[in-house]
Amino acid sequence: MGLMSNKYTAEIDNITREEWAQVLLKFDDANIFQTWEWGENNCGENKLAHIILKKSNEIVAASQVWYVKFPVIRCGFAHVSWGPMWRLCGKDLDFDNLRNMIKALYEEFVIRRGVVLRIRSFEIDNTGVGNKVKQIFENENLKKTNEAPYRTVILNLSPDMDELRSNLRKSWRRQLNKAEKEDIKLIEGTDEDKLNSLSEIYKDMVTRKRFHSYIENMERLKKIQKELPQNLKMRIFLCQYKGEFVSGQLVTTLGNTAMSIIAATSNKDIELKLRSTYFSDWQVIKWMKEEGFKYFGFRGYDPVKYPGPSYYKAGIGGNIVSFLDIFEYCNNFLSLIIINIAKLIVFLKEDAKSRVRKYRNRLSQF
Repeated sequence: MGLMSNKYTAEIDNITREEWAQVLLKFDDANIFQTWEWGENNCGENKLAHIILKKSNEIVAASQVWYVKFPVIRCGFAHVSWGPMWRLCGKDLDFDNLRNMIKALYEEFVIRRGVVLRIRSFEIDNTGVGNKVKQIFENENLKKTNEAPYRTVILNLSPDMDELRSNLRKSWRRQLNKAEKEDIKLIEGTDEDKLNSLSEIYKDMVTRKRFHSYIENMERLKKIQKELPQNLKMRIFLCQYKGEFVSGQLVTTLGNTAMSIIAATSNKDIELKLRSTYFSDWQVIKWMKEEGFKYFGFRGYDPVKYPGPSYYKAGIGGNIVSFLDIFEYCNNFLSLIIINIAKLIVFLKEDAKSRVRKYRNRLSQF
């Protein structure tokens, strides 16, 4: 990999939390995973690095990095989660900005700090831009890992509401029609009380579906929401039926893509067959269009592990997409060994959970 062009300068950890929040607003590809609050609560304190790339003294790219280096064995990793950000709002795409950001990350973390550089990009594979980004990674000698690419459903919000409704799967539209006949009201906001109400619905769903390990994630989300500055806070949407909240979701509102982080349905909604999630998603789509978002992203798509939620998401008329693979650059063999051991541990834990799920499913059939 070559060095960064002298037209660019990189600044490392020379920014405050408040300044970083303002940097995020400059990019169409900004996302919740690049916020300081998300990184701190998921990666731990003092394990974040922030790098800004400037050209002619203007910020043209930026990235939050999860950085860990073990002091005794002198190895570690620098992981970019859903970045770097390089799509400047209101400007044409400049691939040189991305290319030199990759070089800046390489110079700082691979050369100076001697760790593995890992990049999980926010670009979608098999698109014109995605293929160019992948080519840049490969030209800079980043190697694709064998980790499965992340899949999800992305809805393009550019059509008018009539066309979006006609694009719904017939069964999805039929359920929406039924939900709209119920006395359901949508309430939205960012305050703590609404998030607590969503948390209670979420606990209902977790218990019903036996996703017990996910409860802690909800508590973490509540902490992140509390710490986020007001203009970056996630939006809470709640469906109310006869004075009681029966479903809801948490949506990020950064960049040009609003993204559903979690969605939950109460036991009452299931018992009464209110189908309020259909009503909620449709109203959220209307809200997104009014706010000027270009895309609506659903978090995750896995028809093998989660056939029901995946079928539901696909029915909304979006595209099932895969993001680019994770790419790595390493000149520290020990770091690479440790990372691969960590991957193996995660795989074995996930495999054990899968076996438990299959066993429970078999038991439920008797």
